[in-house]
Amino acid sequence: MLGEGLRALLQLLPDGLSAYVLRQRQALLGRDWLAAEFARTNGGGGALRLATGRLGLPPVADLATLCLAMTFTSNLPMLLHWEDRSSMAHSIEARVPFLDHPLVEFSLALGNAHKMQGARTKSVLRDAMSGVLPDAIRDRRDKLGFATPEEIWFRGPLRGEVEDGIAASLRRFPELFDVARTRELASDMLDGRRSFDFKLWRIISLGLWGERFNVAQ
Repeated sequence: MLGEGLRALLQLLPDGLSAYVLRQRQALLGRDWLAAEFARTNGGGGALRLATGRLGLPPVADLATLCLAMTFTSNLPMLLHWEDRSSMAHSIEARVPFLDHPLVEFSLALGNAHKMQGARTKSVLRDAMSGVLPDAIRDRRDKLGFATPEEIWFRGPLRGEVEDGIAASLRRFPELFDVARTRELASDMLDGRRSFDFKLWRIISLGLWGERFNVAQ
């Protein structure tokens, strides 16, 4: 079953590209590291559906409702949390000027075609900045935040801690994970046979959360 966010985004992609994304998703699901039976029994319909339901927001059905959900339930609150903690930790005064509430309300009210045109995001903002910003900046698509070298750390000096953290999560939640596939995932990713992503960090974080709040199966 497709998640609400993925379903909404697939509607914006050309047919060939959306089919490719679905094929890649199916290939990844074939190497599922979560215990299949537990996931089927306790899936709950997805985090976005649960969050939007509790806040009385409309279900995610297109880009507009996805933006609304991400503003109030997931992406934006998470980013603000990180920025607040990181800036305070280094005595930096941070500002988020685009979060002026009339601008947020205007952006959320825009039609889908004005939010994203094909693969071009922030269409209205990019067009508004024509002649104000250099085109190389205005049309840039490879922007990164304050990137950190997690891949180097995980495969290098922190590898032992990563492996210990994964083992601790498997011990605390043995029914949640497919133990053999999770260990295979970790080994492949740490040895470079699989591209790096944040699955390992999420597995470790779950174990730390369980330890902190005394939660286990």
